[in-house]
Amino acid sequence: MSASHVNSPGWEGELDRLEAQIVEDRKLLRSGQIPPEDSGWQPPQLGPLPPDLAPRARRVQKDLSDLGKKVRSAMKKNQEELRRAGEERDKLRKIPPENKSDPTPRYVDFEG
Repeated sequence: MSASHVNSPGWEGELDRLEAQIVEDRKLLRSGQIPPEDSGWQPPQLGPLPPDLAPRARRVQKDLSDLGKKVRSAMKKNQEELRRAGEERDKLRKIPPENKSDPTPRYVDFEG
């Protein structure tokens, strides 16, 4: 049995796992969430990639790269929204508190 056939099941499993993770991460992004960072990832010890799996591996690599760009963009957007929210909070803090004991109505409920 050649080395490429020996490595195929392991590589196929790893590519399956990566493709499934890409699908899940895309779902999270579409729902407005940022996928968790998988800092514990270790490169698989699978030996050389079988040549027949190279096109699939390149697609997975491209998908991972595209996903990374989308995650970075979403994070940048979240940071900008957080910055703007902080600015608004700071503006609100500068507004002097109203006299809370003043019983004067502020709104009239015409329907109630």
